Amino acid sequence: MPTKYRAGVIGRTGQGNYGHGLDLAWNDLENVEVIAVADPDADGRAAARARNGAQRDYADFHEMLEKEHLDLVSVGPRWPDCHAEMVIAAIEAGALGIFCEKPFATTLAEADAMLAAADRAGAKIAVALQHRVMKVVQELRRIVQSGELGEIREVRGRPTIGPRGGSFLLTVLGTHVLDLMRYVAGDPAWAFGRITTREGREADVGDAQEAAEGYGLLAGDAVGAMYGFPNGVTGFCDSYYAPTVPEGSLAVEVWGTEGVVAMRSTETGRGLFRWKASDGGFAQDLRRVPVLGWDDDSGMGGRQGLDLVALNHELARDLIAAIEDNRPPIASGLDGRWAMEMIFGVHESHLTGRRVAVPCEQRQNPYVARRQR
Repeated sequence: MPTKYRAGVIGRTGQGNYGHGLDLAWNDLENVEVIAVADPDADGRAAARARNGAQRDYADFHEMLEKEHLDLVSVGPRWPDCHAEMVIAAIEAGALGIFCEKPFATTLAEADAMLAAADRAGAKIAVALQHRVMKVVQELRRIVQSGELGEIREVRGRPTIGPRGGSFLLTVLGTHVLDLMRYVAGDPAWAFGRITTREGREADVGDAQEAAEGYGLLAGDAVGAMYGFPNGVTGFCDSYYAPTVPEGSLAVEVWGTEGVVAMRSTETGRGLFRWKASDGGFAQDLRRVPVLGWDDDSGMGGRQGLDLVALNHELARDLIAAIEDNRPPIASGLDGRWAMEMIFGVHESHLTGRRVAVPCEQRQNPYVARRQR
């Protein structure tokens, strides 16, 4: 392995930009040197270079990959319509590790292609699922695995409600929420979903429209989903239109026979709450749980809010360790694809009127596939 990794950044100003701070993912890592940044927008490229101190910049990411012989590449655009092209090009240019913004892809076929390219080359892919390295999430997972909640029966998730609620938020923030549901409960065997319009009508193929931010065809202003997790655990996830976004509407809760633990959004970041049966049962309000590092300024999911630069640094360090130890990253490309399986499984289930097995047999966008028939 190189003693000093050569890193590059791909962005796309005006079309997903650099995601949630992926242009700074390699900065301040002692064994990484930021070599170059690529962005077709001259002003955006110059601004990114000023932020991350890259030695050179390029309008064309293909040219950067060809000339710079990079070990590490962050694929930053928040819009996923370019991820497959960029990730595969970086792998084929010899990159050892790719750090990709979420959502991982616009179709499962694209996710398959990226993972296949990585497998052929022996490269590692990490996805910007920052919740996995937050202290509140690690404590939530520890509580679930400790047996303190008794027998786990339900996992509940909500990727917020609001003006963008429904299918769009199920893809945007649902990527995080569904990933965390799987992180604590295991791989689901099936998905079942119901999707409705703002008026309460069952959505159909004709309702699908090109979603914002390059997400492809989506339908529905309200989504309700169920998942079949191992050991008889059932998962529930929903998102729907609302005039505003209420505080605390993003949540992941784990319900057991002896208690509940919940991660919820708060004004200051992510909070961890719980009750035990001995505290008074279901009528007892959830109580906030102190978490190690809660009051410091580490940005790892405590009162100081969500410091995405700090969280991305953790994922970047883990990606480098995964390369050196030949293991999957803590938030891997496979994890990114699983989140998409759970999202597309809901749409496929709604359109077929039955629960569907996941991984999904249908690897294209379900609405596109039906319009092509």
